[in-house]
Amino acid sequence: MEVLQEPSAGAPMKHRRIVVGVCAMEKKTKSRPMRAILSRLEQFGNGKEFSVVLFGDECIQHKPVEEWPKCDCLISFHSSGFPLAKAREYVTKFRPFCVNDIGSQNLLLDRRAVYRTLQRNGILLPRHKIMERDAKGNPLLPFQEAEDYVEIDGVRINKPFVEKPVSGEDHNIYIYYPQSAGGGSKRLFRKTGNLSSRFFPDIDR
Repeated sequence: MEVLQEPSAGAPMKHRRIVVGVCAMEKKTKSRPMRAILSRLEQFGNGKEFSVVLFGDECIQHKPVEEWPKCDCLISFHSSGFPLAKAREYVTKFRPFCVNDIGSQNLLLDRRAVYRTLQRNGILLPRHKIMERDAKGNPLLPFQEAEDYVEIDGVRINKPFVEKPVSGEDHNIYIYYPQSAGGGSKRLFRKTGNLSSRFFPDIDR
């Protein structure tokens, strides 16, 4: 995409840098990988092609979209605390070129919706079964749990298997091991310091 300034009568068209807006929480935009990507973007074409504007947490969370920076292209992605509805409003109102689809990001917050979308598009998935529960956590489908497997609505899944919560923002994922491998389970969680998992030899359900 090339952006040209509107010339006055008889004057030649003038090239200007494309403004790339980055609308995401600062914990993401200030991460080392993101800084490296944006730095390369700004250096492209000897620094004459792109100008990067970071919206920032204060702007995103507290200012109306009318006061957000204007841009030609928008990079925006959801994380904890990000006002996705406001980002969609900004795109609808100002219509920048979107590098990624803002409107579909709600889908990523529900793992069931992600799996349905993948299946609908013929993308291979691991064998799985969705367990629906009521507000009290009780199974809504026939459920049986044994030492080395679980059975949900007649579908048996042998250990080892992975249990994931519905919410894409919930990083508490459990891996259960069969007795032939020593049993127990591993709990994965959002990284704290250098720790992102913990093994529990006596917890297997």
